[in-house]
Amino acid sequence: MKKEKKITDKDLAQAHVFPHNLSEPEKEKADKELWEIRKKRLQEMTSEKLLLAQLMSLKFRMSQYISSNVYDKQYSFSYFLNEYINSLNKNKRDFSEEISLHNTQLSRLLHDKEEPNNNILIRLDIHSNNSIPALYWLRVVEKQKELELMSDKNLWVSETKKVKKLNLVR
Repeated sequence: MKKEKKITDKDLAQAHVFPHNLSEPEKEKADKELWEIRKKRLQEMTSEKLLLAQLMSLKFRMSQYISSNVYDKQYSFSYFLNEYINSLNKNKRDFSEEISLHNTQLSRLLHDKEEPNNNILIRLDIHSNNSIPALYWLRVVEKQKELELMSDKNLWVSETKKVKKLNLVR
């Protein structure tokens, strides 16, 4: 049998990234030039294109989180809703008016005191001009509920006492 060779991170990077063969001063100069070009392009972007780029970035982060097997309390519905509002450069009162939501209900959503209903998820989809679908918002909520279900040890202990288990032979 052949002995398997361990592939290092460096091997992977070299296989997928073209080497630049630049000296350190040349690399710094190239990085600076690239940053200047990026800065100029960002300054030339219209506010609409900048907003769209921010929304696409948020959608991508949501998608990455939804498809990952990692459950992280940080990435709750409220986290992504806050990110969405911040991307819009709106204050919370104006945003709540735009989606016909009472200020206190928005506050409860933003502080994980309330879960969004389907109406809110649809409003967010429509408000984003369908840039971030209602299903993305729903999947974030479902992932949060899954984390809560699996990590609430006290609930598992209390519910175990209420159930008579089947005697299955293994």
